[in-house]
Amino acid sequence: MFGQDAPRRLKGSESRVARIGVIRRKKIMHGMPIMSMRSLSISRRLWLILVVSVLMLFVLSATLLRQLHNDLYQAKAEKTMHVVQTASGILSFYQGLEAAGGMTREAAQQQALKEIKSLRYSQSDYFWINDLRPVMIMHPTNPKLEGQDISTIKDPDGFAVFNEMVTLVKAQGAGMVNYRWPKPGASEPVKKTSYVQLFQPWGWILGSGVYVDDVAAEFKAQLWNAGIFIAGIVLVMVLLLVMIVRSIVRPLRAAVGAMASIASGESDLTRTLETHGKDEITELGVHFNAFVAKLRNVVGQLQNSAVALGQASTDLGSNAGQAQKRSEQQSQQMDLVATAINEVTYGVQDVAKNAEQAANEMRDAESQAQQGQVNIDNSLRQIEHLSATIGQAVEVMQSLASESTQIGSVLEVISSIAEQTNPIEAARAGEQGRGFAVVADEVRLLAQRTQKSTAEIQAMIERLQKHSDAAVKVIGDSSRSSQLTIEQANQAGQSLTSISQALRNLNSLNTSIASATLQQTHVVDDINQNVTQAAQLSQSTALAAEQSTSASLHLRDLSEELNGLLKQFRV
Repeated sequence: MFGQDAPRRLKGSESRVARIGVIRRKKIMHGMPIMSMRSLSISRRLWLILVVSVLMLFVLSATLLRQLHNDLYQAKAEKTMHVVQTASGILSFYQGLEAAGGMTREAAQQQALKEIKSLRYSQSDYFWINDLRPVMIMHPTNPKLEGQDISTIKDPDGFAVFNEMVTLVKAQGAGMVNYRWPKPGASEPVKKTSYVQLFQPWGWILGSGVYVDDVAAEFKAQLWNAGIFIAGIVLVMVLLLVMIVRSIVRPLRAAVGAMASIASGESDLTRTLETHGKDEITELGVHFNAFVAKLRNVVGQLQNSAVALGQASTDLGSNAGQAQKRSEQQSQQMDLVATAINEVTYGVQDVAKNAEQAANEMRDAESQAQQGQVNIDNSLRQIEHLSATIGQAVEVMQSLASESTQIGSVLEVISSIAEQTNPIEAARAGEQGRGFAVVADEVRLLAQRTQKSTAEIQAMIERLQKHSDAAVKVIGDSSRSSQLTIEQANQAGQSLTSISQALRNLNSLNTSIASATLQQTHVVDDINQNVTQAAQLSQSTALAAEQSTSASLHLRDLSEELNGLLKQFRV
């Protein structure tokens, strides 16, 4: 059942459906990640294009068919509107005659009803007239309804047809009403759309309707034609897409196969792609062939380089091993040198200490030599004084010896006198008396004692002379010894002077030696530091050589691995 605003409702619903479709498509496009398309093959994506195109074609066709369906209904409605407006002109004509006084209203109405009742269009379509009550005024196909109250008439859907018509014309003056009504000579109601228009002067409602079941038939015919057309288009698109897919997929599969061969264990770099054509795939084949050729040259060069690298790494490993051994030997030698230099350092330090101590000792010796020189000079003076004293003693002893000799002479005289006195005194005593006997005895005793003393003195003098001679001799020897001692002391003084000068020279040399030894100590310390650094550098060199050996071994392994990888490529 169609009303007057059905086209607008249909158009509104279509626009809402279209908006909903656009919104859904946007959601789908935004919800579908672009990268998900990469999970599909190119052929599937091309077929997807066809599917989407066919779907779009179906959607477009459905939209167009729907529009066609609406246009067919709209054409029916507009046709009905136009014929009703035309028929309304008849009513206006006779109402004009009535107004002009040429006819009475009843006559004018009867004449108008007669003419409108006889009107037909599209062979069987007709007009009817009812008033606003509503009461049927004229119905050409169902005269039974004329004069009857039609307000209770409803279609099978319960729609009060004529009441809706009255309401519509009162509100708008004219309009479309959709309902179901049986065709003439039939009892089964079918869809019908009617246009009703109020003729205000007489209070009549002029209407006409068309059955729209023929619209469905015509729409089916159009739908069939469109289906055949769309099927033809789809078939052409499928054939064209098959050709396009083959022209794209086959070269791509060949390229993929060649790349897979390169990427797989075969690594065949001798395969090439066809380059017949002018499309992008042909350009891809040309560039792929150029790339493979360049890669083939590079792999060949890399194979040669890998062999050379392996040999070089082997040589490097050998040289690094020798360098490591030499570095270790050098490090050991440097350790020995460092140890020796440390010992030399200690020795030089000891020499410096000993030289300093010797310098101190030499200074002490020089001081003592100077003191010895002073003592010798004093001794020389004492010896000279002693020599002079000994000379005087010699002279005194010589005088004493001379005096002793004289005393001996005197004692000899005294002795001879005593010897002579004893007989003389005895003779005199005998001659002169016995009184002198005692005196004579005493004199004799005295003479004896004198003689005895003289003898003793003589003995003592002799001993004294002997001792004096011995003393003179000893003193003479001492004098000669003192002279020799003086000479030797002079020589010793000269020697001490020479020794003192030599000690001063030696002290100067020791000072120079100590200074040089100190400098040598610093130099040896520097040498020791340098040797230590050299030993550390030697150890670092040995470590670097060891690392170089390890690196060369790793490099050789890498070169062998690289050579093994490059051998996978067939050039």
